[in-house]
Amino acid sequence: MVQRSDATENRKRLIEAAESVFSEHGPNAPLQLVADLAGVGRGTLYRHFPDRIALVVALFELRLESFEQEALSTPGDPREAERILLQTLRQQQLTPGLTRLVLATGDTYRERLETLTAGLEQALEGPIRYGKAAGRVHEDVEPGDFLVSWAMYEGVTSTYSEPHYAERLRRSRKLILRSILLAPALAEIEELEEF
Repeated sequence: MVQRSDATENRKRLIEAAESVFSEHGPNAPLQLVADLAGVGRGTLYRHFPDRIALVVALFELRLESFEQEALSTPGDPREAERILLQTLRQQQLTPGLTRLVLATGDTYRERLETLTAGLEQALEGPIRYGKAAGRVHEDVEPGDFLVSWAMYEGVTSTYSEPHYAERLRRSRKLILRSILLAPALAEIEELEEF
């Protein structure tokens, strides 16, 4: 029983460490950095995640769990869709290139990705519905639109090019937010953070 608990804790620490390492060093960072930050050996890392892509997919799954828990803790909140949208855009900006890395593997992780995509779409249904009812989300927005917007943003975040990178991030983020959210939500976002 203790061993199982330790294994679960090690797995969680590895995923959290991966997010930090990928944010600081990029998606191709040495996995030894992940193991070191998590405080485990390389063998423990590979027992849980046989390769880099398995670790990235587990990170995506943890993010989905977080969305689901947030939606359950705030049922009917008309701002939940925009929180999920903004949180994901921030995560992509901090950890660019992860989606491309997974998609480049071809069929290896296709089933897990399809399950993840279906879970994301299902998790978004309620928040989008409540956002529409409150006049915060465009009426024609569907869960798949969030996935499309994240894919578009992935393209911008993973193609680093100074001196225009910051401006391209800002403009693409603004376009995505305007395509999904309505004026009341956009006005609040502009007040809270640089748009």
